[in-house]
Amino acid sequence: MLDNPSVKIGVKESGDYLSGEALGYRVDEWKNLFVSEFLAVRDILSRNITILTGARGCGKTMSFRRLTVFMDKLIEEPSGVPGADQFIGFYVNCRDLVEAFPWLPPKLKIGTQQQIIHYFHLLWFNEICKTLAICRSNKNENYDWLNKFMVNLLNDKYQALPVDADVISHVKAFIETEKERCRLADFGKVSGFDAWPFARLDFLDIIQTEIEDNVSWIGKKPFYMFLDDYTVPIVQRQALNGKPFELHHDFELVDLATESLYQSKTEKFKLLDNIFKPRIDRHDALKGKNMGLLDILGKMEYDNNDLAWKMRKSDDRERIFYSGADAFVGMWSSDIRIMIQMFVDMLRDANGELKKENFVVSKTIQDKTYRSQGGEFLGFAESASSPLALGKKSKPNATKVRYGTHLKDIVETFISISRFELIKGNMVKNEDRENPKQAFRLEIIDKFELSGQVFDYFEGLVRWHLFLQDWRGKSVRGMITPRLYLNRVLIPFANLTFSGHDNIQLRNDEFISLLEKPKEFMSYWIGKRNEKRMKRQQIEQQQLEIFDISHEGGNKK
Repeated sequence: MLDNPSVKIGVKESGDYLSGEALGYRVDEWKNLFVSEFLAVRDILSRNITILTGARGCGKTMSFRRLTVFMDKLIEEPSGVPGADQFIGFYVNCRDLVEAFPWLPPKLKIGTQQQIIHYFHLLWFNEICKTLAICRSNKNENYDWLNKFMVNLLNDKYQALPVDADVISHVKAFIETEKERCRLADFGKVSGFDAWPFARLDFLDIIQTEIEDNVSWIGKKPFYMFLDDYTVPIVQRQALNGKPFELHHDFELVDLATESLYQSKTEKFKLLDNIFKPRIDRHDALKGKNMGLLDILGKMEYDNNDLAWKMRKSDDRERIFYSGADAFVGMWSSDIRIMIQMFVDMLRDANGELKKENFVVSKTIQDKTYRSQGGEFLGFAESASSPLALGKKSKPNATKVRYGTHLKDIVETFISISRFELIKGNMVKNEDRENPKQAFRLEIIDKFELSGQVFDYFEGLVRWHLFLQDWRGKSVRGMITPRLYLNRVLIPFANLTFSGHDNIQLRNDEFISLLEKPKEFMSYWIGKRNEKRMKRQQIEQQQLEIFDISHEGGNKK
C-alpha cells in the first residue's frame, strides 16, 4: 500500500482504513476520517507517564499519530484535539522495532540490550529530525547545533558535514545507515557505548535539552513520546529489574474499554455519529445526502425494559429483532474497527434497498449482522493464548491447547446465567417498577483473591476483552473488588438487553468455580436459585399461616 500523499485515490469505500497504520500519510484521508473527539483525551494528555490500553481497533494508533507535530504540519492544520497545542508530540510504532529484530534470544546479554536500545533511540531520533525538517520555516535556518551535537556524541563515527550540505538531511541519512548496521550486527558480539553510542538511557533527555535551547518555536513545551505497541495490550506485573510497576506511582493507566462504560448514551451516539458520517458519505447511493446513523439505521423498537418483558413472555416461535441506531451504539465497547465492519456488512447486504431511495437498512439485516458479529467475536476467543505463556518455550499440554475454548466456555456460562435470571429469575425494581433482571455486569461481593491458573483465565478474559474490567472497582465492606462487564458486542448474540442497571453477584469462591469449571457451574447456579426460591416460599407460607391464625383468633374474640 503506497503512503505517498500525492498519489490520487480512486473509489472510496465505507470500510476503508480499519487501522491507523493503513492511512499512511494520505492528507485528504486524515482530514476526512479523523475525529478530534475521542475517549479520555484529558487523561491521555495529562503530564504523566500514561499507559493507554483498550480493545484492538479502538483508535489508539490513529489518535497517537494525529497528535504529533509532524502530522499537524503535513495536514497543514492542527488536530483540533483540546490541549494538543500544549506539547510537542512524536510517534514511534513498536512494529518498527520488532520487524528489525524478529528473533530475540530468551536471555539478553548486555551487548544485545545495548544494541536494541541503540536502535530504539535511533527510531525516536529519526522522528525528531523528520519533524524538525518539515517544520522549519526556511532552508537557511541554522542547524549547526545539531551537527555539533552529533560530533560530540559520535566523534569519528560521524562523517563531517559536506560543504553546502543540509544538516538535517545529512543526519537523517546517517540515522538510516546506522539503523541498518545495528539491524544486521550479530547479537551480543560487541558491547559498550563505543559500539552503540545511542544506547545511553538518557539520550532522549539530552536531545530534548538541545532542542529546547536551539529551536525557538519549540521553547519549553514538554515532549510527548507516543509509543505504540501493536500487540493485544497487557500490563506485566514485573517490568523493571523484577520491581513491580505500581499504578499511580510509576504510571497512570487509561483503559478505553473501561472509559466507554462511563460514557452517557448521548456522548456515545455523538462520537460514533461523527465517525460514521464521512463513511456513510462514501457509499455511492448515500453520497452528498448528509446522513448520520439515525437516518440509516432508524430507531430501536423497544426500550430495555420492554425488550426484557418481550423476551420473558415470548415463546420460541416469536422473533425478536435487534435494530436501530440505539442498538448499534449500544454494542460499542471502544472497538471502532468492529463497528465499521458491522456497518459495512449492513450496507453491503442492504445495497439494493438503498438504491431504491429507501435509505433505512431493514431490521432483518441489522439483526442478522448484530447477532453474527457477536458469534464471530466469541468464536475468535477460541484462538486466544494464555498471557502467562508468552515468551515461554514449553511443550503444549491439553490445558494450554484448550485455553481459548475454556475462555469461551466461561463467557457462555455467564450468558446462560444472565438469561436464566432474565427469563426465570425474580423481578427487580427498575425505573420505579418491577422488571425482569437485566445483567451483563458481574460483581464480586467479598474479598477478591485469585491465583495460578484461575488468575490466568481471569487475565485472558480481560486481555481479549471478552469482559471489560472496571478498574475503579466497587467498594464492598471496605474492600475494592472488580466489576466485569460482558463485551457489549455480545449482547444481541446472547439475547440480553443493553441495560446496565442490574448485575450478577458472586462470592470469590463462586467466581473461582466459574473460572475453573464453567460447564459445571450452571447446574450449581440453578440449584442455588431453586434452593433460595424454596426457602422464600417456605417463609411466605409460614407468614401466611401466622396471619391466618392471628386473624382467626381475632374473630373469636
